[in-house]
Amino acid sequence: MWRARCSARLLNGLSLSALIICLTAGCGGGGNPDLHGVKGTVTLDGQPLETGTIAFDPEMGTKGPNSGGEIINGSYEIPAVSGLKLGSYEVTIRSFRKTGRQIPAGEPAPPDAMVDEVAQFIPKKYNAPTTLKAEIKAGENKHDFALSSGN
Repeated sequence: MWRARCSARLLNGLSLSALIICLTAGCGGGGNPDLHGVKGTVTLDGQPLETGTIAFDPEMGTKGPNSGGEIINGSYEIPAVSGLKLGSYEVTIRSFRKTGRQIPAGEPAPPDAMVDEVAQFIPKKYNAPTTLKAEIKAGENKHDFALSSGN
């Protein structure tokens, strides 16, 4: 009799623990229904941007959050779990590449250590301040950005 009661308590305790874990961890894939994923491509002068970052910042009247991600081989994807609310966003795109120069590494490296210098090469109009915009709507959000090195 004692074993049966102990087993029943253990089973109830495990069931309750499993329920708590599911509720706190988002069992069933619920996530936040107010957040929406976004994906797309980024090209520069017709070529996929090899690497970079993309950020979506809410414009006035859009209630955050901001979000962003990596651009790899011209593609980016921000899943809904870390996505955006409905509304208008400013989009910032940045990418850096080596300049061919060596510069001092700085602290905490040894005093004579040198590193490759890198510089932002995406035109300022796409990041400081940006001219790019995106509207996040219910459903699938695909935003492609065709950047140009020219003015």
